[in-house]
Amino acid sequence: MEYKRWGFVNDLRGVIAKFMGRDEPGYRASEMLGKALIGNYGEWVQVDGSAFKIRLYKKGTVHIEVHPDMAWKLNSVLASLYPSAIPPEFRTKPKRKPKDVVLMQRPLPFKVIEVLAEMKQGKRAIKQEGNWRDPYRYEYVPNSLMFEYNDKHISAETRAILESIGGVEVDKLWRFDYDPMPIIHQIVASGVIPDDKSHQYYPTPENVARYAVDAADIKPRDIVLEPSAGIGNIADLVPKGAPLICVEVSTLRCAILESKGHITHNDDFIKWSEKQSNETIDKIIMNPPFDRGQWKAHIEHAVPLLKRGGRLVAILPEGAEGKFYLDGFNCTYPKSFKNEFNNTSATVTVLVADKS
Repeated sequence: MEYKRWGFVNDLRGVIAKFMGRDEPGYRASEMLGKALIGNYGEWVQVDGSAFKIRLYKKGTVHIEVHPDMAWKLNSVLASLYPSAIPPEFRTKPKRKPKDVVLMQRPLPFKVIEVLAEMKQGKRAIKQEGNWRDPYRYEYVPNSLMFEYNDKHISAETRAILESIGGVEVDKLWRFDYDPMPIIHQIVASGVIPDDKSHQYYPTPENVARYAVDAADIKPRDIVLEPSAGIGNIADLVPKGAPLICVEVSTLRCAILESKGHITHNDDFIKWSEKQSNETIDKIIMNPPFDRGQWKAHIEHAVPLLKRGGRLVAILPEGAEGKFYLDGFNCTYPKSFKNEFNNTSATVTVLVADKS
């Protein structure tokens, strides 16, 4: 589909953006959308938080289907210009949504999406000794991205997105354990973070991590375990001298942990825990994955490792407070945190569980 035709799609997106109270798309926003859709020919793709869906064909045409909550507003605008063109029943908000209608989400700002769309594969400079005319050559780094943007707010939100899909910034490049471009294209097309929890990663904010470490009340000789250690936001705050064991499934994040001097096991925590002896750990501090109730499984596999008299501190979903308890433990929920994690409005609660 040629550039001028994507301009028509951009006009539609601009009107829908107004209805959603969102910033306006840039003049190249839909051209970038088209590039992100390449390879998905003939498939419906949700766009702009599911405000509409689009299907691209190889011959250069697209089909668009607008969400019912948007369609009646568009019809109302058309009816004001062409009163006889739109029947009255299509100008009012639908009373009930069909069961197969996808719930609309709040999409990311277009400026952020544009930054993501412009990302390139990362490359590094290699110095060439003895070649004064061309002292450096450049080579591409697999599974990496690079970007520069001067607006600190846009840059901060972009970084949060890259972290949420598993990226780690190393030497000014964003490194991943997988090829990130298909996920980036998915974000550019849909306007939202993909619901693919295998890639999502939410680093523990410093104030939440510090509270959890303080709540663990670590003594000098306590053996400490952190499952799902990430890049060490919690581990870095554990008092020096206390033996610390980190478990992390990502090879890349393990390399970061090891570079910081942490003893690290590159493994899925649940599988790792099944190979360990029971009652060997004094303190466990954890920020487990939340999706599909994985946090419960992580806690269940952590509990047998804890010594009698030991303490487990876990950062959990808000819904766990007052409902989730462990047999043989004294459990309290001393504090909650709201809107602390980047790119999510989730409220979390802290469980402190003492093994009797």
